[in-house]
Amino acid sequence: MTEGELVARGDQLRTFQPSNPVEMEGFIRSLGDVIEDLPDVITDLLEARYAAERALRKKRQQRYLDHCKTMPSMRARAQSDLDAEAEYEAHDRARAAWHHADTLLKALTTKLNALLNVNKGITAAYMSYGSRQ
Repeated sequence: MTEGELVARGDQLRTFQPSNPVEMEGFIRSLGDVIEDLPDVITDLLEARYAAERALRKKRQQRYLDHCKTMPSMRARAQSDLDAEAEYEAHDRARAAWHHADTLLKALTTKLNALLNVNKGITAAYMSYGSRQ
């Protein structure tokens, strides 16, 4: 499963509401699978974020050095920031993707823990029903 597919699957699971014990069991398994795979996705996204940061720093410094030869330092710095606009955007997109996946992992983990508690209550209810007869 690709990064995009895994994150999309996680978003679907975040809003899914199981309606019976069988769906609950299947949902818990699916949720566990996504949670298990998300750390690898987050690592990949973090590597992409750091690569974008390195590209941004490199572009800014190179353009700053180029502009320092022909204009004052403050203006050269401002111009180098303008020249690196595409790198800023790439960095921001990589950072947003990483934050989304990280937040999704936390949300799914919380939902999994809540559903495990609900499932424990359902199991206890079924077990206690048979003992009353």
